[in-house]
Amino acid sequence: MDTEDLNNLAQATAAIVDALTTINAEGKQTDGDQQQPRTGQRKTTAERVRALEARNTLILNLLDKTADVIHELTEQTLEQGRMIDHLSAVVVSQDREITALKKAAAKMSKKHKGK
Repeated sequence: MDTEDLNNLAQATAAIVDALTTINAEGKQTDGDQQQPRTGQRKTTAERVRALEARNTLILNLLDKTADVIHELTEQTLEQGRMIDHLSAVVVSQDREITALKKAAAKMSKKHKGK
C-alpha cells in the first residue's frame, strides 16, 4: 500500500466520520416529537417522515462508502499476503543456495587441505 492509497483511505474514513456526525446530529433533531427551534411549532408527521427518509439515505450512502473502504482494505491485505508469500519463497530459495554454497566451500577446503 503506497502513500496515495493511504491518503485515499484516510479521506474515505474522514468522510465516513463526517457522515456519522451528520447522521447523529440529524437523528437528534428528528427523534421524538421535537419542537422546531425557531417557531416552537411541532413537526408534522410528513416532515418527520421526510427527515427520517433523508437520514436513512445518508446511512445507506455511508454503508456503501464503508463497504468500499473495506473492499479496498481487503484487496490491499490480499496483495500484501501475496507479496509476503513471494518473499518467503525467495528467502527459502536463497537459504537453500547458501547451504549448497557452504557445502561446496567445505568440500573445496577439504580438497586443498588434503594436498
